[in-house]
Amino acid sequence: MLNVTEIFYSVQGEGPRSGAPSVFLRLSGCNLTCSWCDTKYSWGGGKSMTVQEVKDEIRKYHCNFLTITGGEPILQQDELINLIQNIRGGYGPFHVEIETNGTIAPKPELVGLVNEFIVSPKFEDFKYNSAWSNTDKVAFKFVVDKEEDFAVIERFIQKYAQNGQDIFLMPQAITVDEHNKRLPMLIEFVKKHRLRVMRISPRLQILAYGNKRGV
Repeated sequence: MLNVTEIFYSVQGEGPRSGAPSVFLRLSGCNLTCSWCDTKYSWGGGKSMTVQEVKDEIRKYHCNFLTITGGEPILQQDELINLIQNIRGGYGPFHVEIETNGTIAPKPELVGLVNEFIVSPKFEDFKYNSAWSNTDKVAFKFVVDKEEDFAVIERFIQKYAQNGQDIFLMPQAITVDEHNKRLPMLIEFVKKHRLRVMRISPRLQILAYGNKRGV
C-alpha cells in the first residue's frame, strides 16, 4: 500500500526537465518540518492506495514521464520499487524521476529502476545522507531564500557534489512577486561563480498558478 496525497497531470515546473509534461505522484509523510515548505499539506493524512490503484491512475493520463514527490517519497521506497516494476512491465519506455530531500539512503533496487533523482538538501534541517553522492543519477536542486544561503551551498558542493552532478538554484517563493524579487540575486551569484557551472531553474508552477495545489 502507498500513502498518497494526490496524483495529477501537469508540466514539470523545476529542474532538469522543466517544461516537460509529467504525471505527478505526491506521496504523504515527511521526516522534516521546513518552515517555508510549500507543500505542508503532504506531511500527514493522505489516502491509502494499492500499487494497482496507483498504477491505474497514473496510466490513465497516457504519459510516459512520472515525477514522484512528496512529502518525502523515500520513506515509502519499498512500495515504490514494487510500483515502478509494475508500471514498466509490458509497456514501452517510461521515465521515472524522484524528488527527495536527500536524508534517507536509497536502496540499490530503487536506484536501478529510477532514471533520475532530484535531491534538494534543506538548510533548516540539514541531515544529508552522503550515499546520494555516490550515484550518477543525481542532480542537486537548492531553494534559495537569502544571500546567506549561498555560502552553505558552496560548502555543500565542495564536500558532496564533486562527481559532475548538475546543480540547479531556485528562488524560494509561493507568489510571483517573491519569485521575481529573488531571481536577480540568483543570477548575480551564478555569474560570479566560476568554479562550478550552475543553472537557475525558474518555478513554472509559481509563475503560472501561484501557490495552488495539483498544478
